[in-house]
Formats: sequence, C-alpha cells, structure tokens
Amino acid sequence: IYISDEYVSTENYEEALLYADTVINIVPASPLGYYSKGCIYQITQNDSLAILNYSKAIKLNNDHVDAYYNRGIIYEQQGKLDQALVDYNKALKLNPSYIADVYINRGNVYLAKKAFTKAVEDYSTVIKEDTTNAKAYHNRAEAYLKQDNLDKALSDYDKVIQLDSTNLNAFIKRASVLELKKEYKEAIEDYE
Repeated sequence: IYISDEYVSTENYEEALLYADTVINIVPASPLGYYSKGCIYQITQNDSLAILNYSKAIKLNNDHVDAYYNRGIIYEQQGKLDQALVDYNKALKLNPSYIADVYINRGNVYLAKKAFTKAVEDYSTVIKEDTTNAKAYHNRAEAYLKQDNLDKALSDYDKVIQLDSTNLNAFIKRASVLELKKEYKEAIEDYE
C-alpha cells in the first residue's frame, strides 16, 4: 500500500493501481487494496470503479469509515443525495477524526434536499466544536438565507469575513443580504 500511495503522490496512477492489485492478490480478505483502488479511481474521476472498490472495502470491513465517507462524496457529486446521506450517517456513527468534514458534507446534502433546518443543525454542530470554521459559518449562512432568516445569515457572513477577510464570495453574499434588507449603502461597500 505504501508503494501504491507513493505512486499516487507522483500522479503515476497506473503503477499505483498495480501495487493496489498486488495487495489484493496477497491478502484478498483485506479492504486496504480495494480502498486504495477506490481512492485512485476517485482521483482520476472514474466514479463507477471508485464506488465499486469502496463497496468491496466496506463488504470486507463494515466499519471502514473512510470508504463510507469517500463513497458518500461521490454520491453527493452525482446528485444521489439519499445514498450520500446513508454513507455520511454511517461515517458519523464511526466517529472519524475528520468528523467536522462529514457534518459539513451532510449539511450540504440537506441543503440540496431543501431540509434547511437539518442543514443548520449540522453546520451548528461543527461551529460548536470549532468556532473558527469559516466554511461551516458560510454554509450555515446559506441555509439561513434559504429560510429567509436574513439577520442570522448576515451574522454568519460577518463571521466568515472576520475569519477570512479575503473571502470575496462572503462579501458578495453579504452584500446580497444587505440589499434584501434594503441597506444599500452597506451593500455597495461590500460590492466595492
């Protein structure tokens, strides 16, 4: 696996796949080779093969959190939101070290499904644990905006800008909220 990973880091995906297959041939009951192949196929945007290999890794180890998470990302990108939710929920139950990312992604799925309250809850969970997570504030502001809660959206965009004063998208979004609130002078300042 380490050799396969090194080939991935040099973008030599053919060699990386060969070494992942070698792992599978040596230890067919191990999920490592399949997970590695799933990652390689995901990087090279061969989603169907990535899903196939992640699924094999999960079949061999039902608690393979990374396989669930990565497969969920692909499902989300493909618009298969219910399948993405299943995988993100399973990943959350397994409590990965990158749990904030899983909550943000699941929140994004809820946002896409127009389940705005659930999206807000997931982003708020991240913010409760990490008050400096600009992405969680930004995404929560989007959910608040969809709920027509302009004050909370504005507050979250303020926080994003406070955390990252170079985030142009946050300035644009905040300006649009200010326009909706008929605070045109402030909106112009943000657009400028």
